[in-house]
Amino acid sequence: MDMPKTAAVLYAGLSATDFFDGKAARRDKNGPTKEGADDDQKTDKAASRKVEVAEVLTGRLGADQFLLREASNVFMNEVVRPEYEESGHNVKAAMSGKVATAGVNVAEILAMVTKDSLLVDILQEVATAGKWARVSLSQKAWRLNKIDDDKFKEVKEQMLQSA
Repeated sequence: MDMPKTAAVLYAGLSATDFFDGKAARRDKNGPTKEGADDDQKTDKAASRKVEVAEVLTGRLGADQFLLREASNVFMNEVVRPEYEESGHNVKAAMSGKVATAGVNVAEILAMVTKDSLLVDILQEVATAGKWARVSLSQKAWRLNKIDDDKFKEVKEQMLQSA
């Protein structure tokens, strides 16, 4: 059995179901909940971390890349997201963040199946850069959401005043 290809197929399947398990975790009979969203995020991060630790242990991911990815998660979830949340931004999962995460997953899957060690290193660098790009893209999306929310409130107020 080809272990890297088997791992890649399993990881691809898990990555593909991420969208659906996220919707399920956020769903409640009364609508989406913050607890469901938080649980989904924790589950996704735990699964990703397990894959990355396995990659480090098998020599397919350098410890430096692993630490950079962990740093991006800490920065995103302990610094950036709370700051935006506190200032009234809608910090829901943005499509740009989902696209960046999908890019990370593709790079990781390709790195699992390639035999060329230089290509593995390049793909892992791309995946790490994608994790940091997710932080930047999410910030931009949240700023735009805030602008859209403020504009919506302004238009609503104008409509109510003119009625």
